[in-house]
Amino acid sequence: MKKSSSEEKLIIYFDGFCGLCNGFINLLLKIDSKDKLRFCPIQNDKAIEFFRGKIGDDVDSIIVRKGEDFLIKSEAVYEVFRHLGGGWKFILVSRVFPLSWRDGFYDWVAARRYKVFGKRESCRMPTKEERKKFL
Repeated sequence: MKKSSSEEKLIIYFDGFCGLCNGFINLLLKIDSKDKLRFCPIQNDKAIEFFRGKIGDDVDSIIVRKGEDFLIKSEAVYEVFRHLGGGWKFILVSRVFPLSWRDGFYDWVAARRYKVFGKRESCRMPTKEERKKFL
């Protein structure tokens, strides 16, 4: 029996070296009280295999996978908060801005993320408690 879309886990691919991305994942781990999210560093072999031929090699975006489809940049972030529901949906109000503006701002932050938030020597390793949420 196929799970309904409300039961499906979103898979969030992120830059495992990026301080900003890891901070976002830490936030999501704290607020995902209904266990709706799964995480995978974009540098992971499973991520590399899934995205081979679908996106370029130089990814400066969080990616959200829904089944075989994926969302990037601002739309990926919106999908995460939409999926979490509750009070987090207030973030969706900023969708009034055109996609080009939202993604332009996203690209601006992405281009500066290592300088401002730092870059790790290696990918994030989940704690024992977090392992069930990571691919």
